[in-house]
Amino acid sequence: MSTTTADIDAYASRVRVALSDLPAAEREDLVADLEDHLAEVAAEGDLVELLGTPEAYTAELRSSAGLPPRPGPAPRERPAWLDGTLGFLPELLPGWWVLRGLVLGAVLGLLLGSTLLAVLFALVAVPASVVLGRRGATDTALHWLGVALSVAAAGALVLALGFAGGSTSYEPQRSVPAPWPSDDRTTGLSGVTNLYPYSSDGKPLQGVQLYDQNGEPVELMADTDADGRPITRAPRRTADGLVTTNVYPQEQTVADVGPGGVTARQRPVVPPTVVPPSIGPR
Repeated sequence: MSTTTADIDAYASRVRVALSDLPAAEREDLVADLEDHLAEVAAEGDLVELLGTPEAYTAELRSSAGLPPRPGPAPRERPAWLDGTLGFLPELLPGWWVLRGLVLGAVLGLLLGSTLLAVLFALVAVPASVVLGRRGATDTALHWLGVALSVAAAGALVLALGFAGGSTSYEPQRSVPAPWPSDDRTTGLSGVTNLYPYSSDGKPLQGVQLYDQNGEPVELMADTDADGRPITRAPRRTADGLVTTNVYPQEQTVADVGPGGVTARQRPVVPPTVVPPSIGPR
């Protein structure tokens, strides 16, 4: 099995961990050409077979340099895949610097209410973010500034993804479900709970459809009676099964709360006291 670049990086990472107790200057002197040396060895065969484990190789490296063994217990070995991943992460930093600039520039422009400004700010923020990331490797103040901007960009990115993946509409629940739909063309009567049509001779009519002056259905808007009790309206349907909203009088029930709990009571289908007089021809 051939040794890959990821294997070399993982091996070198474990060597550096085993040398982490040394001062930075000594450590850098010992590993200055480490990857190049490991690549030469890997060309001849497996690193572990030729050099031993990274910890064993580090012990020999210390001994040859006249350094004492690592004090305390040896560092716990990490899985090879984890070392490979940690070695690969630094290569992703330039891409993150670009994305960070895009996000921060776009957010700033959108906060000012301009898509054009968002594009312009992003074009400026991307190179600035890259320069900041590169200089932050040697400047502590710029490093922590970059960390703060990265946290802000990550938060803005998470919020943007949350809004994009969430629902864009909200429909509040009603205490009493309306059994038929309404639309913007329907004329509503506020405060009226039912309508009772009569013929010219004073007889109550059933199944009368009402329309306004524009030919739009007249729908009642009140959902509670005079005592504040919720009204439930029984749906009426046409011959082809469509629900209608403007057929009167409506069959309605209200919720009564008594000692036995909540019960539904049928509302009267005709007004209890109002009887219109007969109307003759004009």
